[in-house]
Amino acid sequence: MSRPSPFRADGQPSDVDCGCCGRFIGPELTCPYCGADAERRAPLRLLRLLAVALAVGGLLALGWQARYTPVPLVRAADVRPGMAMANIRMVGTAATAPRTIDEHGQPGFVSFDLDDGSGRVTVAASRDVARALAANAASLPRRGDRVEVMGRLSLTPDRRPRLYLDDPGHLRVAAAGEAPR
Repeated sequence: MSRPSPFRADGQPSDVDCGCCGRFIGPELTCPYCGADAERRAPLRLLRLLAVALAVGGLLALGWQARYTPVPLVRAADVRPGMAMANIRMVGTAATAPRTIDEHGQPGFVSFDLDDGSGRVTVAASRDVARALAANAASLPRRGDRVEVMGRLSLTPDRRPRLYLDDPGHLRVAAAGEAPR
């Protein structure tokens, strides 16, 4: 006794047709023409559920890794072009006093240079972060203060490193000789 072929004459799989009316329904689970439930679609239903479960599991794993992986401490001399857009942490001394650029009467940009002993990096904050830092004068370092900063690394067109603050809480300042608080 021969088994029926799983393919139609035109090469399409035979399970793409409705079992009741015989029309093409593709991957649908219910026939759009007669409303009958498609037969032999349990594996497809299971595959769809498995795909959603894997996607949600992957997002949860990615979120867990992003939250619990420590941000690396990097020295200015170790910054390379391939590190652009990386989240890094730096510790050093404020080499310059903060510079601010006003935008419509409010601070729109704040920057200062950080020297960690191996080189200098410009630390910058813009818009809301700059306003939050400028509103609390104690949060901005004075020249010579010890600073710990965490942010997004960028390279200027002339390959000078710049560290952008995304949160005012990622800047910790201590007076010269103290550890950053």
